[in-house]
Amino acid sequence: MSQAQQSTTPPRSTHASYHPGGYGVSEGLKRARRPYFWKNAATGGAILGFATAVYYYSISKVKQDDFSDLANLTASNSNNTQASSSLSSALSSTTDRIHSAASTASTQASHKLDALASNTHSSLSRLAEQAQHASTQAREQVREAGHEAGDVFRTGRDAVEPKDDVRNRLRELILLAQGRPL
Repeated sequence: MSQAQQSTTPPRSTHASYHPGGYGVSEGLKRARRPYFWKNAATGGAILGFATAVYYYSISKVKQDDFSDLANLTASNSNNTQASSSLSSALSSTTDRIHSAASTASTQASHKLDALASNTHSSLSRLAEQAQHASTQAREQVREAGHEAGDVFRTGRDAVEPKDDVRNRLRELILLAQGRPL
């Protein structure tokens, strides 16, 4: 190769030429990094310690949240139990009030029905007495009309006019006894 060709091509770098002591880091790099080893170790330890502290702190917070949730659940359960007992006592007292109101209403209704039945019975008995009295009066009037008719028939067999009057009077009395209008 000529001089011109050598200058234009870069020298080949091999692994052995780049790391003269063999595989690994050169001595210069090793020397440059030596003072930072403890500093890097301390920084790494600090980062690892911080991460561990955050981890355990978050776990403790989760546990506290769990316990606070448990306390909240216990408090809400006791509140629910108290509300349930107060509702059941209110329901039982309401049921008792409803039963007492129903029995009072039933008693009052039975008293009113008894009074109505006695009033109805007395009214019906009065109506029956009045009907019987009217029937008796109608019978008496029919008998009287019959006697009058008999008298008319006996006294004036030839007279046409009294017979018609008696018949009309009889019809009127029968209609009155039956309760029909004239």
